[in-house]
Amino acid sequence: MSLRSTFRAAASSLGLVLAAVSSAQTVPETASPASLLGVRYLEGGVGLLDVDRSDRNIYGLGAAINLPVEEHFDLKAGYGYSWLENNGGAYQHAVGANLVGYLTENEFRPFAQAGLGLVWQGGDDGDDFAVWNVGGGLEYAINALTAVRVRVGHEDSFESGMDSNVSIGAGVSHWFTDALAGTASLTRIEGGDVAYSVGVVFRF
Repeated sequence: MSLRSTFRAAASSLGLVLAAVSSAQTVPETASPASLLGVRYLEGGVGLLDVDRSDRNIYGLGAAINLPVEEHFDLKAGYGYSWLENNGGAYQHAVGANLVGYLTENEFRPFAQAGLGLVWQGGDDGDDFAVWNVGGGLEYAINALTAVRVRVGHEDSFESGMDSNVSIGAGVSHWFTDALAGTASLTRIEGGDVAYSVGVVFRF
């Protein structure tokens, strides 16, 4: 996998997306209190991409906002910065927007998403390009505070000749208070790369 496509995979796996601000929040009455879907929140996180067949990893920082726009629809927004270990000249900025639709079935919430983004890079292999992604998965509330989720996604660039990637991941979230939650996830990316991330969520 090229440095450019590896950076792109890192941004996707960390879930760093940007969208417009919405003033409405609609949460179904049957919503599980453990869920992150249908909740207005800010999130900050850190991540590590273990690059297959390489002794250098990619590290990332990001921030996101999730905004319910209609019943069963969220718009998620964020910005991410990532850099290649031991190479100060190789870095990436990423912004984008994802629309997430979901259903509520007691503790289960199947969901699907689609989004667009922009990526710009520095270093010898630097480039600017637009990306798109689609995906889906299932969230399950273990109890009133903790939920787990699995997801499959596909991302590609609008540029011809760039490798696309498919990823599969799992994550967990836990509400420590009414306004504060923690998240953790693991994602395996086509080609053998593995991404790890942790985050903090603030409900508002």
